[in-house]
Amino acid sequence: MKTMTNDKAVFGQFGQEQTFKDKEFKARLDSLHTTPGTPIQEFEGVHVDIWYDDLEHLAGQHVWIDNKVYKVLKDQDEGTEFDLENTELIVEDVLLYEDRNMTDSTLEYAKELKVGDLFLYNNNLFSLPLEFEGRPDVKKVYVVEELKNLWLRPAMEIVGTDNFPDNGFVMVASCHERFYQAGIELAESIKLFWPEAHITIFVSHKEWIKEEHYEVADWIESWGVPNHIRAKLWALSCTPYRGKTCYLDCDMICQHEDIENVFDQLPDDLDLLFTKIRPYNAKLTKLSNTEEMTAHCGMFIYRNNPQTLQLMDSWYGHYLWQQDEMNDIGSYPRDARKWDTFTMWNLLTYSDHGVKWEEDLHVKWNFVNGHHPDELEDQEIVLYHYSIPEHEIYLKYK
Repeated sequence: MKTMTNDKAVFGQFGQEQTFKDKEFKARLDSLHTTPGTPIQEFEGVHVDIWYDDLEHLAGQHVWIDNKVYKVLKDQDEGTEFDLENTELIVEDVLLYEDRNMTDSTLEYAKELKVGDLFLYNNNLFSLPLEFEGRPDVKKVYVVEELKNLWLRPAMEIVGTDNFPDNGFVMVASCHERFYQAGIELAESIKLFWPEAHITIFVSHKEWIKEEHYEVADWIESWGVPNHIRAKLWALSCTPYRGKTCYLDCDMICQHEDIENVFDQLPDDLDLLFTKIRPYNAKLTKLSNTEEMTAHCGMFIYRNNPQTLQLMDSWYGHYLWQQDEMNDIGSYPRDARKWDTFTMWNLLTYSDHGVKWEEDLHVKWNFVNGHHPDELEDQEIVLYHYSIPEHEIYLKYK
């Protein structure tokens, strides 16, 4: 558990060996937001989609078109043109810097950015701060290639994670505060059985974070986290843990002290380990006569190495491509587009990823509501995977 003192934050048993010098560490993080060439996120928590006539658009959705961002007022069917009367203008003069798909050759992407520019980067709005203008250490123009891999990454990734322990849990909450509340409850349940556990939570809305939440999490990161229903795919490659990471959907609860042994389940000869989907308890598994999704992506353990992190990073990009109905997914069911499980199945099956993986983790580590009790084989449930009732969640974005 993290305890605060005047000048340091101590992290459980890990803190008995090392400590963060809290003021120094926070100062390094804060400096990221005031360093020349480092953008500032604007309209934090607002997810902006590029407008395409071929796609359905929902009331409340934010869209970019012709260097402007609008809010859609009423649902608009696919195959209809942009209707100015059905929108509210949010902000003008927004350059298109980068989109993960980069599949539309008709769009004009910015070749350079100037101090003061507002731009769209992978569904989020950023600016290069005007307060740096005129300083001798600030360039007036940044060519796109100069900025890549320099910023727009989580603060912990830029600052470095040398002070983080080897193994820990990662959770991700976006779109609705109920997911974040569930994530905090999950973290509390883990700490109940394993007080020394290390937990990182990525969250799309900074305002959801309360000071007491740091009692159950080593780190809560909001900078740059997209307000997207699959924000978890964005966060996975940003794990601060140098050894093994256990990803958990927020709608889970820990029920057994065996949680202390979760990282031992990933053997030395594997990079990634899933539980299996139970077809009788899943909306979609069969893709064709010979192809079926079998790896459950709501809980898994993975290793921090180049090939696995690359797979995780690819997962988000490929999901966004898959979600775009302008892109052809072949003869697979249309409903497959919305499932990140389909994306991972595709990557594991057809890409040259180099990741050693299995899906034989015991069901007790991810016992989903609706699973048959006899699946447990007399074992106790460690992590119970429930579903948050739909009436508690009002998602505006798919």
